[in-house]
Amino acid sequence: MRSGNLRIRQAVIVLLMATCAGGRPALAEDAGGNDQAFSDIEKIETPLLLGPSIAAACDKAQPADHAAHAAALAEWLNRNKIDHYLATLKAAAGSNSELADRIKTLTTRATASARQFVDQHPEACGSLTAILATPALTLDDQVEAAAQRLADPAPSQDGVSQASGEPSAPAATHVTSAQALGSPGKGFATKDIATVLYKFTSSFRMDGFGNGSMKRDENTYILLNDGTAYLYPWSFAFQNVNVSLVRERMPNNWFTWAHNGSSYVLTHSDGPSKGKTIELDDDTRLSPLPPGATIDHHYFFLDVAPAGVQHDREYAFHRDGTVDIETSGLVAAKTAPGGTGVVASAPGGTFTGGDLNGFVGAVTQGGSDRFTYTIDGYSITLTDAKGNSIQTSIGLLADEQTPFPPKDIYFGGQTLWTHDD
Repeated sequence: MRSGNLRIRQAVIVLLMATCAGGRPALAEDAGGNDQAFSDIEKIETPLLLGPSIAAACDKAQPADHAAHAAALAEWLNRNKIDHYLATLKAAAGSNSELADRIKTLTTRATASARQFVDQHPEACGSLTAILATPALTLDDQVEAAAQRLADPAPSQDGVSQASGEPSAPAATHVTSAQALGSPGKGFATKDIATVLYKFTSSFRMDGFGNGSMKRDENTYILLNDGTAYLYPWSFAFQNVNVSLVRERMPNNWFTWAHNGSSYVLTHSDGPSKGKTIELDDDTRLSPLPPGATIDHHYFFLDVAPAGVQHDREYAFHRDGTVDIETSGLVAAKTAPGGTGVVASAPGGTFTGGDLNGFVGAVTQGGSDRFTYTIDGYSITLTDAKGNSIQTSIGLLADEQTPFPPKDIYFGGQTLWTHDD
């Protein structure tokens, strides 16, 4: 295979990553959710599944070359130290049905994408070693870090992110969102909430080709009138959490709190970090919205994974009480220079590189749906055309109280930014 064409094939692998990690339905239990642990795992799991899936597809298309395919795959597995991660993941998935379901979905996507890729480009199987060496499928220390998160879901002993120095949300690996979701209205009532604090930080990293990726750290703390506080890692509405279950099974997420001048001091009341403190400024406060409030504004959510794979959602709120939610994905990645252009497709989207010359772009379409919405304090109810509803969290950021509608808004545990129409 000519070197230019090989570079094109490497670029297509980047685009397949976007397809495999493509948009989720707009109305889902984690719609706008703050499930960082699963998000991190998906970013690692997508390329890990694509590598073996491509090798298997090459075996099916060219069975006589099985030995060469197996050797290329073995080299890739060893180079990225994947065996330890896969063993750890299998153990974690065995005790977490939600994680197992997500991996099953990713596996289905990867298998379908790999088969279509090999069908369209069978000559790629002759250079499988080079394709598996593309930056999109080179994970290095990310694999070991992911394995450590799976093996030890507890937070750092000081409750602070080692990378950013900011409070970090303990991974709720032993409690799934389905388990934490209790009976409607039986969780944290608005009347029992003294205030809600929300800390958002983001950071960027660059790979060897100059592609950027984004890390979002978003932590929500519910401070109750009884002097206790809970680090809330869920996307669904505060009033629907199973309080007794999360109090019992997530001890390190619980604190006592005090207001000290212009800041709040939270002290771990149980768990491995008992006695450790976190201090958050007044400017992290969230305020509830008036019952029945309507919004006339266009927002978006953005997350950029390694290799330039972007996931975004758009929320067009209308004054008549409807909202249009659209999900999509994008790849805008730099590759090795050269290439004559490519047009390809995979389940979930199509993409074109044109005259690549070291750059490739793609768009994957998720879906667009319209819902009616009802706001009540820290809660927003979304109802689709079939009458299916979910409740998620919403709030006004401290620096976005006026004017209304706010430029940015808290939704489902995350910040949505103004979309420039």
